[in-house]
Amino acid sequence: MISSGSTASDSVGGRAPYRRFIAKADSNELLTQSGGWTLDDAQALTFDNIRSMIRTCLKFHVHDAQILLRFTSRKLDVRFPLQPIAVERDSAFRSI
Repeated sequence: MISSGSTASDSVGGRAPYRRFIAKADSNELLTQSGGWTLDDAQALTFDNIRSMIRTCLKFHVHDAQILLRFTSRKLDVRFPLQPIAVERDSAFRSI
């Protein structure tokens, strides 16, 4: 699910401790709902889970990107590289 909310499992005191974004690997730009890129967190897609992130990357053919966990204090932000995904017709990803 794509949203600006959080799941109950990652909430602290009713608020998520971080938001999940897809970011360009070589910049601070974040993926938008139209498949474009923005520097504005408010215009960027946020994700509830890794499954929705993978679906979105496949939909927009995203390459050279990272998962960005953005905390309230940006000093704590964490980035994880997204590895290229080879999707074949009979791949398990069809069920995602």
